[in-house]
Parts: sequence; structure tokens; C-alpha cells
Amino acid sequence: MGFEWAKFSSGLVNFRESQFSAGEVSFDCAQFSGGEVSFRYAEFSGGEVSFDCAQFSGATVDFSMAGDWSAPPELPRTGTPPPGVKLPRNSADLTQQV
Repeated sequence: MGFEWAKFSSGLVNFRESQFSAGEVSFDCAQFSGGEVSFRYAEFSGGEVSFDCAQFSGATVDFSMAGDWSAPPELPRTGTPPPGVKLPRNSADLTQQV
């Protein structure tokens, strides 16, 4: 499933309680420029969720209340989470994962 090149510019996009447990979901090259993308209670337990080359410039992308974080998504490697990205409190720095 893919959201490649999607533009998130206003409003709320809700992935609440989504389950990412197998396969691949791509947000590659998506633009997050406004609004909020929420992953509240989403489960990242397997498969691959990728944000390769995604641009973050004004939106809130909220993973802070994820239900399962055992296989976190791959965000751009910048040394710190991208602007507007909220991670779960006890998460390791995603940007250092392979």
C-alpha cells in the first residue's frame, strides 16, 4: 500500500488503531506541510513502514500514543526526529535504526 508523493497540508488524517504487522506501507517522498497526521493506538509490530525522502515542514505527525512500537517506522536519518514528528516517550531515536 502506498502514500508515495501524498501531500498532507491541512485538517486531520487519522490512522488511529491501524495495524502495521506485515507487508509494506510507503509514505516515501510524501509532504507533510500542515494539519495533523495521527497514529494514536496504531500498532507497528512487523512489516515495513517507510518515510524515505519525506518532507516535514509544518504538520504534526503524531506517533506519541502508538499502541505497539516493536517495529517502528523508518524516518529520514537526520540525527533527530524530523520537525513536527512526535515519538513515543520511551522510544529509541528512530533516525539511528537500519
